[in-house]
Amino acid sequence: WQILCKLLSSGINAEYGGAQVLIETIDSIQAGLFGMVVEKIFIAELQKIAGETEKKITAVGVTKILTEGPAMLNENYVHLWAGLLNALVHMFEEGVDTSTPQDEHFIEIEDTPGYTTAFNQLVFASKRPLDPFAGAVANPRVHLAESLKKASVRFPGRLQPLIQQGVKEPAVSKLQEYMKSANITSLS
Repeated sequence: WQILCKLLSSGINAEYGGAQVLIETIDSIQAGLFGMVVEKIFIAELQKIAGETEKKITAVGVTKILTEGPAMLNENYVHLWAGLLNALVHMFEEGVDTSTPQDEHFIEIEDTPGYTTAFNQLVFASKRPLDPFAGAVANPRVHLAESLKKASVRFPGRLQPLIQQGVKEPAVSKLQEYMKSANITSLS
């Protein structure tokens, strides 16, 4: 699913139709499959994204799904829109969820007797973090606010009720902060 966000986040997918085409392509495999992906993977697992670059890629991709895909506002997926926005804000504001479900049991390599991990980090050979959006998206929170504003102009009267009815209070306050940072007073 992070690959999907990467495709949406890059300019590659924009020439092919962006979020709407992605939604239609996944649904062409099986009707309603995109909704299952959003509900079972994106909403449920978004807070487990670790790493600033990975979070930024995911944030831009999810923002595109929320704001550029009219399918997210139709009757099939509108019930998932607020939950996906809640999950995105939660990813921005909360720490990484490292818990694992009870039925998943993994053996940690560090716990295996007879195995030790040792390495020497090369001081001058460290990699700089790659920012795939250098110059295009400086702050993913502000990008979300700007994208929501553009979507509210494109779909007047649709987003504000969804936010009021489905977005939980801590996320609403954070969205207002993002909008203030982007110099946006309200959505259409």
